[in-house]
Amino acid sequence: MSTTIEPSGPGTRSAEEASVVVGARWPAGDDELKLNPGVELLTGADGRSMLFDEASGKYTFVSKGACLLVPQLTAGVRYDKLLDELARRSGAPLDQVDKALRPMVHDLARLELLAGVVAASDGVATKVARSQIKMPHARLPISTERADRVFGAIARLFRGRVGGMALGALGLLGAAGFLTAVLTLVFHPIVPDLSAIWVVYLVIVPQTLLHETSHGVLCRYYAVPAREVGVALWFYVMPIGYVDRSDAVRLEKRWPRIAILLAGPAFDGIVLGTTATLLLTGVGDPGVLGTLVAFQTVMMVMNFNPMLPTDGQQVLENALGKLNLRSRAMTYVLHRVLRKPLPSALHRVGRGDRTLFWGYGIACLAYMLLVFGLIGVTLYKLVGQLF
Repeated sequence: MSTTIEPSGPGTRSAEEASVVVGARWPAGDDELKLNPGVELLTGADGRSMLFDEASGKYTFVSKGACLLVPQLTAGVRYDKLLDELARRSGAPLDQVDKALRPMVHDLARLELLAGVVAASDGVATKVARSQIKMPHARLPISTERADRVFGAIARLFRGRVGGMALGALGLLGAAGFLTAVLTLVFHPIVPDLSAIWVVYLVIVPQTLLHETSHGVLCRYYAVPAREVGVALWFYVMPIGYVDRSDAVRLEKRWPRIAILLAGPAFDGIVLGTTATLLLTGVGDPGVLGTLVAFQTVMMVMNFNPMLPTDGQQVLENALGKLNLRSRAMTYVLHRVLRKPLPSALHRVGRGDRTLFWGYGIACLAYMLLVFGLIGVTLYKLVGQLF
């Protein structure tokens, strides 16, 4: 996972005074600030600087100004000394430097990057709001190192120019398969056989596993580990396979990150195109194949839903160079609505980004409320039928 922090600009609102459990005006002048052991400064996506915490596996984007503080924070420094040094360097008044530095330090504490510092617990409203920024889910890890070794062995088959061309051909084949299925649904009459829904599950389960395997193989192809493989329960109910590809943020160029994200949909497109071709050529039961085509197409389209943290939504973020767009937009809207101080990274936001955050953030939150509402209505009806 990744987030962003940076010092706030002059005139911005400071963070809440009691944001960490070490006193109302933390950090006091004699409080020592030190990054956790294993936190290192890296250069990653789009050439941006970030902190990587080896213990938690979290990535945190930081501004150039925050990068200058990393040596002192790695060695350990008292807050008053850091404040004096920054004021001397910048020539700005001490209170103005404090107003800019304190929110950044509080964000480091909130992200659990500072040794011996525990962030204060938020109120119930804030906790509920923050839980909606990420897709509500529970993770059930299945494999780690073993799966990564398997992905690496498959990735080695595609090394070199010929292997790269083969991967490109598979990607084009996936796009052609998706187009074939869409045209089939538009121009070919399909009558799904709902009694064959069991066939859908027999196909979708292994297809999902191979979808996630494709992500993992592309991770290893670009020399980043696939940290974890497992099943996530979206909304704590819907099972979805996943491969933790957080380390792809280390890749500076956009195309490799986009290729990793598109690997799964490309495989789905190949399977979908094969099913549609069988239906068009009359090979197999048309009712069963029609059900498969319809279900697989819906699943593939859902995987490009920009309102949810899907493959397609992340492709869009990477293509636009606006990583964590969904998270940042929802954070911005929720903090404004709840009248909470913004994280330091969102203090200096241009008019265009503010408009984007409001529009996209509200759309994502409205979509989440709609989904929860539909789930609630469905559960209410089920309970009514049972009792």
